[in-house]
Amino acid sequence: MWGNTDDPWVCPECNSFHFSDSFFNNSYEINSNEENSFSSLSSSLIYQNDTSASDESPSESDVFDQLRELKRDIPMQFTCAYLNINSLRHKFCLIEDLLSSSLVEMLFIAETKIDSSFPDAQFRVNDYHFWRADRNQNGGGLVAYARSDLVCDRKCNLEFNSVESICVDLFVNNRKWLITGLYRPPSMSNSEFSKDFIDTFDKASTKYDNILMFKK
Repeated sequence: MWGNTDDPWVCPECNSFHFSDSFFNNSYEINSNEENSFSSLSSSLIYQNDTSASDESPSESDVFDQLRELKRDIPMQFTCAYLNINSLRHKFCLIEDLLSSSLVEMLFIAETKIDSSFPDAQFRVNDYHFWRADRNQNGGGLVAYARSDLVCDRKCNLEFNSVESICVDLFVNNRKWLITGLYRPPSMSNSEFSKDFIDTFDKASTKYDNILMFKK
């Protein structure tokens, strides 16, 4: 089991998605092998821009350039991105511009720092579904966007117990996927997170053959 070894986990079929000793690498990977088990998401971008150590906004040009390059190379493929935004309410215009540019089909945003006092309408974007998992205005939180023409649905019963997470059931290239975004706070121990991760993954794997998880 992943929680009982120091060895990194590597998908035996695609050799693309790696788990470090905290179970995930903070990096981005583009998987373009058409023969592997992730072929229906073969050109997905896992883009993690960690701004938590600074109050500066993530570089709009950097994010847009990465996604434009990806879309230029594989315009017909499904693209999913994950960003650590460090306060959504102050940077929503950047997110709205990114989504309005049709550079991604799905987007997770971590460290939103919002609560129930902020209405959904404040963060909705035309032509995208919107889901949220708040903590409070001081830290944490997650939102997800998915293009409105995708057949998708949030699965709250498959989400994590100890961290903010959003699980979305959707079809990509006629294959059913469970795509999950989560935010693990730096203060959480590996043992606490690993137990929740294993329990949650085991539950999801009884219902889905194709599972993809994103985290900071």
